Amino acid sequence: MSTRLPASGMRRKVPALDAQRLALLHERLGTAGRFPSLYVQAEKDLLFDSASAESFAQDFGSELLLCRKQAHCFLDAGWEDSYARPLGKWLVERDVT
Repeated sequence: MSTRLPASGMRRKVPALDAQRLALLHERLGTAGRFPSLYVQAEKDLLFDSASAESFAQDFGSELLLCRKQAHCFLDAGWEDSYARPLGKWLVERDVT
C-alpha cells in the first residue's frame, strides 16, 4: 500500500458518517419505506467495540453480523468464510443485489 500523496499533493478526505442525518432519513422513511440494513462487526476491531456495534444496530434497526477472528479491515486469515460468505448470503436472502 502506497503512502504517497496523489499527484495534486493533497490528501483525499473520506467523509465521516453523519449519524444525525442518517437518523433523520431513517425517521422520515418510517416503516413504509424501510430498507434492510446490516452492521458488520469485526470481532477483534480495536476502533469499534461490540457496544458501539449493538448501539448502531439498535438505533437504526440494523441486523448485526459478527465476523469472528477478524480485525478492523476484515482481511485476516479466513476472511472468506467469516466475512465474505455471510455478507453475500445476507445480501442474497434480502434480494439486495
